[in-house]
Amino acid sequence: MLAVALSIKGLREPDLWWQIRTGEWILENGKVPTQDVFSYTYNGAPWVNIKWGFEVVAALITKAFGPEFIFLLQALVSGMLLLLLLKCARIYLPDKAGTKVSDSFLLSIAALLTLFACEYRFNGRPEMFSHLFAVLFLFILLRYRTEDSNKILWLVPLQLLWANMHEAFGMGVILIGLFTVSAWVEYLLTAKKKLTLRSKMPIKLSLLLLLAAAIIVVNPNGLVLLTKPFNILGQVYE
Repeated sequence: MLAVALSIKGLREPDLWWQIRTGEWILENGKVPTQDVFSYTYNGAPWVNIKWGFEVVAALITKAFGPEFIFLLQALVSGMLLLLLLKCARIYLPDKAGTKVSDSFLLSIAALLTLFACEYRFNGRPEMFSHLFAVLFLFILLRYRTEDSNKILWLVPLQLLWANMHEAFGMGVILIGLFTVSAWVEYLLTAKKKLTLRSKMPIKLSLLLLLAAAIIVVNPNGLVLLTKPFNILGQVYE
């Protein structure tokens, strides 16, 4: 309930309007613009539009219900964010049947701190999907450490979707890379000991890392998108 309350806000985000209009333009023309089609002084300038997937979603929501309903989407994402964080925590809780009282209390405090720390970014922007995907990737990767499953391969289509929703999609490859490197370190340290999931050669994770990096090029801008994760870091610095 608190996640929903913190996500419902006034339409104070100026970027939202051009994002909705861009989504409308995409639906009207059946393609993603690669040049500026709106501004006067920059008309025709190259435009690498990564957020086009969110913009189409925002335009469809606006057409059906009005722009205010985009914040209901934010509320849904915020709730899913909390649920995934809870699932991540439960992976390592000692009581598999259910959390103990002390664990539940600490999880509640952690959830509250998370909400209040992130609340100022719960503003209906496309980055909501980066928040969601980052935690979803973390959950799937953590789950794989305790249970060898082909479900880990779902990260490939999720990476494709992320690369067409928001600039921070590079975090997906970084997370997979961190888990892959750590898996190789664990393998080298435990290979001569008893055979466990962590002592097996992490071929699947390595293949996953390559596929996730390669799938990024499946977007309206092609190979250009591979350099964008570095550009967003520069934007933050500026």
